[in-house]
Amino acid sequence: MFVLHFCRGNNMQNRLLFFLSLAVFVALIAIPAACKTDRPASSLTTEDEAAIYAVVVRQLATVDDTYGGHLNPPTLYIIRSTDDKAGNPIGKQSQPALILQTVQNRITDALNTLSAEIIWIDEFKNAEFEEGTGGSVKGGGAIITLGNIYLQEDGSVQAAGSIYIANLGAGGTTYILEKIDGVWEITGRTGVSWIS
Repeated sequence: MFVLHFCRGNNMQNRLLFFLSLAVFVALIAIPAACKTDRPASSLTTEDEAAIYAVVVRQLATVDDTYGGHLNPPTLYIIRSTDDKAGNPIGKQSQPALILQTVQNRITDALNTLSAEIIWIDEFKNAEFEEGTGGSVKGGGAIITLGNIYLQEDGSVQAAGSIYIANLGAGGTTYILEKIDGVWEITGRTGVSWIS
């Protein structure tokens, strides 16, 4: 519980202390409900989970590929364990979760209109890299990392995602998605968006 306390008197120091305390109190109660909760979206169906992740992967592989949407990677390696640091590399580490095989299959099916081959891997290091390039993914491919899905009070979800092409070719963010007319769509971003 936050308690405002100030002494009697009219001096400037007491007034400043009162207004500073009031500002802190207002800031504490005004934290927006849209902030990411610590509640993973366990109530989502596997169909919803797959659809959300497919939208995030498609966004990363096309619009947010860090190459102005022109990369068109021939291979997408998707890491099958979640990592919320995909959206914010210096953020809080969360508990990774394995994306179920049924969800992986649905994501792959949902991405069949991309020209990229989808390859699921256990860890980042399992992707193929070009020799002597300082970490470039082989053949112009890319590695996708997905975060956990967090359900918000308004029914929207938040999910982090990142793309890696090379040491100086990577980026990520946390997306806000809403189900509109039965289809999950990205409607915004929250927190940090990064690029290297």
